[in-house]
Amino acid sequence: APASSTSLAFLSALGALGIGKVAVLATYPEETSRAFTSFLAEGGVAIDRLNWLDAPSGPAAAAFAKERFIDGAAKLGVPKGGALLLPDTAVPSLDLIAPLEARLGCPVLTANQVTLWEGARLAGITKGAGPGRLFKETSA
Repeated sequence: APASSTSLAFLSALGALGIGKVAVLATYPEETSRAFTSFLAEGGVAIDRLNWLDAPSGPAAAAFAKERFIDGAAKLGVPKGGALLLPDTAVPSLDLIAPLEARLGCPVLTANQVTLWEGARLAGITKGAGPGRLFKETSA
């Protein structure tokens, strides 16, 4: 059976969208945030901007207010032709995608979103609704 991971799903989703540079707003501490961006760079993705919110745990990250992500993303900015990545499966992020895409004018990829998309892609499900430009502009 095919298999993947959330990190690999980010690379697959970026490839499907034709995006090679990103801004990353991570909830993780600095060391973990940099490890994630190193993985992306090894996969051929240029990291234009990075900010970490230094959450000590998944539950702490999940408790962040929605505004913290929206304000953090607006301050971080996104490179022209790029995407914003929010890489933490602990964060209930699906409802953040639409407001962030509207505000930033670019694709926003979250850990839970790309994981769902990748699972559908690997299962051969090519039609279906999902959050954000990823589901609207690509076939899973």
